[in-house]
Amino acid sequence: MKTQLNHHHSHFARLFNQSPNDNHPANQNLGLIFFKMAYRWEDDDATAAIVASLQSTATVETRVLLKPIFRWAKREPEKAYEYVLWLLQLYTHGDADRHIDVQRTLQADYAINTLITASQRCGKSMEAERAFNFLRTHNFVPDVFAYTALIDVLGRGGQAEMALQRYDEMLRTPVEPNIVTFTTVLRVLAMSKTVEATFATSVLDRAKQQDACDPSLFTEALDMCAKRGNLALATDILRRRHNLENGTLSDLLVERAVHSLSRAMRKLGSFDIVQDWLDEGLIHEGDKDALTFGSANNGTQDKAVVGCLGYETPASVRQAVIQQDIFKLMERSIRGVLPTRMDFETLIHQCRKRKWKDEIDAVFVAMHTLGTVGWTSKSQDSTIGWTSSQEPSTLKLPPQPNVLPTASTYLALIDAFICCNAPSLAWKTFVGMDDMRIPRTQAIVRKYIRGAYLAIKDDLTTADPQLWHMCDVVRLALQDAIPITQRMAMYILRMYGNDEVAGLTIVRGMLRGHDDDSTTKRQLTRRMLFDELVQACVYAFNARGAIVVWEAFQAAAEHQEDA
Repeated sequence: MKTQLNHHHSHFARLFNQSPNDNHPANQNLGLIFFKMAYRWEDDDATAAIVASLQSTATVETRVLLKPIFRWAKREPEKAYEYVLWLLQLYTHGDADRHIDVQRTLQADYAINTLITASQRCGKSMEAERAFNFLRTHNFVPDVFAYTALIDVLGRGGQAEMALQRYDEMLRTPVEPNIVTFTTVLRVLAMSKTVEATFATSVLDRAKQQDACDPSLFTEALDMCAKRGNLALATDILRRRHNLENGTLSDLLVERAVHSLSRAMRKLGSFDIVQDWLDEGLIHEGDKDALTFGSANNGTQDKAVVGCLGYETPASVRQAVIQQDIFKLMERSIRGVLPTRMDFETLIHQCRKRKWKDEIDAVFVAMHTLGTVGWTSKSQDSTIGWTSSQEPSTLKLPPQPNVLPTASTYLALIDAFICCNAPSLAWKTFVGMDDMRIPRTQAIVRKYIRGAYLAIKDDLTTADPQLWHMCDVVRLALQDAIPITQRMAMYILRMYGNDEVAGLTIVRGMLRGHDDDSTTKRQLTRRMLFDELVQACVYAFNARGAIVVWEAFQAAAEHQEDA
């Protein structure tokens, strides 16, 4: 089978690289014949459920559709490539043999962008460039993140010249670079030994021209100067930073820039330049001390950087990424495909994976705005061919009540905040459901309790369940008639091993909170709850607390017998 796939692939690629405007029936039919011979998606573990859902006309979440691409991009890039071709076929023609209708809501350009991103993460520059070219083959205009991902993977693959050629090409299109692009280009320069480091000044000039010259760019530029051993250019960068702030330096250099510059100065024996920078007013006295006496070791210096979002992602970069993702959802409406609640929940999931807690709220706000008052923004539709004179149009969407948050949205939000270790935001979201008149579900309560336990279980001796408002969570759950299961009770009580008094209060609350004849009441016996709390005290090395709990259990048992 593998021989057959390799034999047909070159013909197959040529067939599908035909322009969609080429309507020759022989080419179309022959292309589909080879395509059907390639893979049986309905028999593959990664795609069988997807095929079944599409056959039943169910809406498949975008994240689920794109997941196989990341799975195959590293070890089976040809399979990932052909899967994207199949998604494109579904978007344009459907799949009659598999009884799947045309999928007009499928984000075909997003699938290609995902293949670029997946190839980028794997460091496969050839596959990323092939996928990038595939966009234009199918009349999609590469967006800013397609360009940025390609620039990044080419740079990390030792092809800095080609990466910067793509950057120059981007500047000749209506697609404007953003803070992520500028950051990526500066990091490419840091990895290059052939491209002039002074190219960084043109990057900063362009960012300033677009009013996108964020302070984080100067950190990247200084880091690049240090890695290239060009302290003269670092002086120029510091002057630009000084001028941008109108001559008033309010912030010290960030730690990463200090580490990099210290290392370069140590290597070059050029610490005298620090005094020159101070005399010229380019740095603070505190910067001088850090550069002169600080450690030159930086934990990130010797680690491979996996893409432009690999480490120390500045807030401005995070904001640009999530804003672009939100705008892409809105722009789909130009093709008659309106955003769905599932699309926004997918963005929340992406923030969760990246640990971007501040951007989670941005997704929620966009979701609520679209659902209540509609959306207005500048648009450049990526499915329409452009000319150099084309100006972005204004995109206006009326209110879309179907995207308003539901219980599933709050489940995703709480899960994301827990993964970002943001207890205050998780609690705010949990209790905020009352204001939105969205009833809590057992799945939400279970997710919150389990997440809180997992967040603090590694150090139960200093655990502080009050940080997660655990007493209030239990109270609200019982108030909403949501039963506390045996496993949920175990998670709760394990958090109280170092505070037996609060633990006993929780136990009494759970015993009072259920009807005497309920199944939950029969499972959460007094003995079971006290045993769990004793065990929690033992795990927290709280012997005195374990004795107090045991004595409380005996007293409760005697009181029950007397009654």
